[in-house]
Amino acid sequence: MKLVTVRAVDQFLDHLLRGGQRRARHAVAPVLGIGIFGYFAFHAIEGDRGLFAWQVLDRDVANARIDLASIREERLMLERRVGLLRSATLDRDMLDEWARRVLNYGAADEVVCFEQTAQGLREVPDPSELFRGHRDRPVAGTCTTVTLEGRRPLVSELQALVAQSTVPTPRRGVTGLDSSRTSMLLAVTNQASDLGLAAKEVFVATAGGVRLADSAADLALCLAVASAASGTALPGDFAAIGEVALSGDIRPVPMLSERVSEAARLGFRTLLVPPARRRGTRAARSGAGTNRANGVDAPAGVTLVEVRHLTDALTELVARGRVPLELVSGAGR
Repeated sequence: MKLVTVRAVDQFLDHLLRGGQRRARHAVAPVLGIGIFGYFAFHAIEGDRGLFAWQVLDRDVANARIDLASIREERLMLERRVGLLRSATLDRDMLDEWARRVLNYGAADEVVCFEQTAQGLREVPDPSELFRGHRDRPVAGTCTTVTLEGRRPLVSELQALVAQSTVPTPRRGVTGLDSSRTSMLLAVTNQASDLGLAAKEVFVATAGGVRLADSAADLALCLAVASAASGTALPGDFAAIGEVALSGDIRPVPMLSERVSEAARLGFRTLLVPPARRRGTRAARSGAGTNRANGVDAPAGVTLVEVRHLTDALTELVARGRVPLELVSGAGR
């Protein structure tokens, strides 16, 4: 009886084992299919190229299209602004200055002016406004010139005071200029005119306390002294540029075009400038106002007057009623 029972149990277990193997073999394919389907379903939703990633990419594309439309609109606006520019209204010096400011570029000899404020150093966008006088009407003893600091043209005002001396040796006061060169220019001015500076006290200075070493300010200094000695003021839109030699000749200065452009930008309409260096041709008559002088084209509304000698510059002031005729050396002879 026991033997029959054990044999029946073995047969039953063998039947179960064989049936499990058959069921397992039939279940392998569905399980693999479900796993593969789950893998692709997961990556189709959560993967780098799934539905969620597609939505993020779609938003990025929409934002990029908005940025592109904004850039195109800005480009059209800039093209319209550039289209409005004309050579007569385009200030090339200011364009160059703005380009260097935007690009944060400066040459080795570039000069930048800063102002100390409560928030720290602040750039002065127009340094020429610091070194020239601001008044409602012109006064005697002042003349404006354009100097160079590095590559930057600066409009500066020279001031002079001429008074009768009460001592045997008249005093000379110089501020912001080289005293030796100033003494030489006073002697040249006295030689070219009948101002009688040898017996008078003369004081010269620069507006704003700027220190000028540019010889292009010579002519303005001589004219400021002549204006102070005669008691007549030069026009407010008048400026003088040029180096004065011991002989009284007006010598050329570098970067005259940039100086003229800076003066025109600030509203000066009459500029005394040195004559051009010409070989084999006869120089133009001094005092003749033109729109081109020394190879420089004057901006619209600006008159350039070439002067060869300090006497010619004083004669030009006489013609404008700014200096009495008798103060010009040899005027009545």
